[in-house]
Amino acid sequence: MEELVIALLCFVSLACVAGAFSQCYSGTLLQRIGMALIAFWAMWRAALIIQEGDVHPSMALGALGMAVFAAGTMIKTWLWRYRK
Repeated sequence: MEELVIALLCFVSLACVAGAFSQCYSGTLLQRIGMALIAFWAMWRAALIIQEGDVHPSMALGALGMAVFAAGTMIKTWLWRYRK
């Protein structure tokens, strides 16, 4: 389960970095700062999982929830970009 959680956290981190610096995403400055902080947290947490090798089930559920939310936001942003 550790590998899956690490992959999910890496996806969340990359999606947040992409969203924070993308001009397609029309978020506020606070939203962009929040996404940058989540990206840092996700990478930090993935590094801790690699070092410790232990994942609590709540971390797996949280990582899955953030990954699904990130994917949904990416899809929505992509579709609205070409809607005009």
